[in-house]
Amino acid sequence: MLFLSAVFLGLAGTLMRGGHVRVGLLTKALPEGIARALEALVLVIAAGLCVFATYSSLLQAWDSWAYDSVSFGMVRVPLWIPQGVMTLGLVLLCVALLDGLVTILRGGTPAYAGHEAGEA
Repeated sequence: MLFLSAVFLGLAGTLMRGGHVRVGLLTKALPEGIARALEALVLVIAAGLCVFATYSSLLQAWDSWAYDSVSFGMVRVPLWIPQGVMTLGLVLLCVALLDGLVTILRGGTPAYAGHEAGEA
C-alpha cells in the first residue's frame, strides 16, 4: 500500500521535474512552431487519458467503499484507502498536465522542459 502511494503521489512531481521518459528527438528536429503544436497535442491526449484513468480509479474506489471490500491476507485493509490515494495521485497528474498545456498555449516553457534543459 505504501509503495502504491509513493508511486502515484510522485507522478505529478516527477513530471514537473522532467523525470518522466520523453522523446525529444522529434520535437528538437522540428521548427519551433510545429514542435509547440505537437507538444500541445501530446499534452491534450495525455490529459484526456489521465482524466479517463482518474475517473475509472474513482469509480473503483467508490465501489470498494460501497461494498466494504478488503484485501486478502493477515491484515485486512479496506481497498478504498489505497485506491483513494491512487486516485489523488492521478488527479495531481492531471493538474500537472493541464498546467503544462496552459503554459504551452500561452507561449511559455513548461516546468518539465526547463528542468530537462537544465534551466531550473
